[in-house]
Amino acid sequence: DNEKELIYLSKDVPRALENKEIIPFFQLKISTKTEKITGVEALARWMHKEKGIIPPYKFIEKAEENGNIVRIDLRIAELAIASYKNWLVNGLVEDNFILSFNLSPKTLNVHNIDELIIDLVRKYKVNPQNIEVEITERVVIENYEHFKNIITRFREIGILVAIDDFSAGNASLDYILKIDFTTLKIDRSLLNGITKDNHKKTEIYKAIVEIGKKLNMKIIAEGVESLEELRLIRSLKVDEIQGYYYSKPIKEEELIEYIKKNTVD
Repeated sequence: DNEKELIYLSKDVPRALENKEIIPFFQLKISTKTEKITGVEALARWMHKEKGIIPPYKFIEKAEENGNIVRIDLRIAELAIASYKNWLVNGLVEDNFILSFNLSPKTLNVHNIDELIIDLVRKYKVNPQNIEVEITERVVIENYEHFKNIITRFREIGILVAIDDFSAGNASLDYILKIDFTTLKIDRSLLNGITKDNHKKTEIYKAIVEIGKKLNMKIIAEGVESLEELRLIRSLKVDEIQGYYYSKPIKEEELIEYIKKNTVD
């Protein structure tokens, strides 16, 4: 039954896109120093007219298999950039606020994907230095030369590029030395169990942070869920955190309310 549902949903994605049911939710990125919001990551959520909110694990994987992920990624990117422009115009966010979104392997293989994203930045007249593209380390490893060229193009215009779900494999360390990533997002898997007197894991996490700092990268800890984890992350001099300790991905209206409540005049 579960497989049937996934197949049904995968076939229903084109209709959902046409009816604007797939929209961005936003997860906060919080400064470890000030505890203020520094940016958000836009994540795809499906607001199904009959089934309610459909989580990404129920449709993203199939969308990657059948190619629908390209339309999803580009839609989320455009809606998120349009929202960011609106927040900026209305004084809800400051000039250093960063909006990020993901591009999947299939989307990155679109031959002119760099120009499509750059066109969106120009269309909404936003500063490219406030826009960040997130790319998983797996993507880079699979086709290094191709993705290096895309990342170089993004960086030339000023768009930030984050390596997402970083897990410190040998290949990963090699690529962050070769490619001009601006942000290093450390995967939740390296945080799991780290607070239970796991000194080896703590040292590995600390070493990754230090490497990123030496390469002038911003360091973000993904998946922070408890006060204990937050305190440890702060002690390791990580720049920002993202995780359920502060917020799950939320609707734009909820994000705006959060920003208003946490803005000091």
